[in-house]
Amino acid sequence: MTDTKTRTELFAALGELAEIIPDMRGGQVMAAVGELCADLHGRGLWDATAEPNAEADRGRHLEQTRFEEIATRQKEQNGARKMAKHRIYTTSFASVYPHYVAKAEKKGRTKAEVDRIIRWLTGYSQKRLDSQIKKQTDFESFFAEAPQLNPSRTLITGVICGVRVEDIKESTMREIRYLDKMVDELAKGKAIEKILRE
Repeated sequence: MTDTKTRTELFAALGELAEIIPDMRGGQVMAAVGELCADLHGRGLWDATAEPNAEADRGRHLEQTRFEEIATRQKEQNGARKMAKHRIYTTSFASVYPHYVAKAEKKGRTKAEVDRIIRWLTGYSQKRLDSQIKKQTDFESFFAEAPQLNPSRTLITGVICGVRVEDIKESTMREIRYLDKMVDELAKGKAIEKILRE
């Protein structure tokens, strides 16, 4: 394995491996190559002290460029994954609404109280709320199309789904968690006036 061609083939194979395994980053591949080279040199299978020459330098430059391209592509793919919307945004409100009602009713509360909370939070009339449910509107659109988000909703604090509601930065997720928190308070027996911050 002392010739540049073999090393280039090795780097190309590792580059292909990085493309096949999307979670493997270019840096991880380079670290693996470094460990492999050190191991091969330690066993006397790769002479890492070979005299440098122009062809070897060109080969190393090509290898480095290839790995930089792979690392850049991996960063872009990882960034795109992070930018992807949370699946709750595309979930229909109508598919979760029965769970809100069931949670409340299981604790002796009513569908009318759940609807009152939703109307208070969003400004929807009962007719428009029913229409959104019938249309299978997704959560993102449900809150984006809300006639008037209640300004007092910022008084809703506490932990829901392991996260402090007031610390949530993304606005749509925060609105969803406000609703979750209010339904949770309803199910825990809190008075409707206190839930509505009246």
